[in-house]
Amino acid sequence: MANWYIVKINWNGPFEKYAGLGGDCWPDIPPIKKAVLKKVEDNSEYVEISGTVHHVVTDRRIAEEYFEFLHKLNLKPLLFSVSDDLEAPDTDGYDYGHPAGGYSVIESAILTLNDEKLKNKYLNELMLFKSIGAMNDFLELISDREDIETMDFYCAVSIKVL
Repeated sequence: MANWYIVKINWNGPFEKYAGLGGDCWPDIPPIKKAVLKKVEDNSEYVEISGTVHHVVTDRRIAEEYFEFLHKLNLKPLLFSVSDDLEAPDTDGYDYGHPAGGYSVIESAILTLNDEKLKNKYLNELMLFKSIGAMNDFLELISDREDIETMDFYCAVSIKVL
């Protein structure tokens, strides 16, 4: 089982509480010094996750440093641990998306629609799937929709906000 970290900032509106894979992960915004981003890049690894290889940050210390840097800029960052171990005992919820971050079905098929009915049925207070069953039910619901972006290389993950 693989474990890695993501630091991100959320957009306003229905995305503010969202602790999942979608959003602006490892944001490259003008106040961030290139040295800080280089450190993140230099400490990323290629890891096999659910049968495919992805470039992710596996060093918690580096993720925490980046989080603190964004926090000092008052950007309201989120730091979370991600795992492809869906039976991890210490999880805040589940997401289905690109393991390195930036894309998720929660983001594209629920939050962008601002659909309260779907949010209440499938998501918890962190806007993550409440359970593996809820995630699987939702994926079945959207399986024939053509308005969802391609889910190539997406996988199910458990998330723990740090």
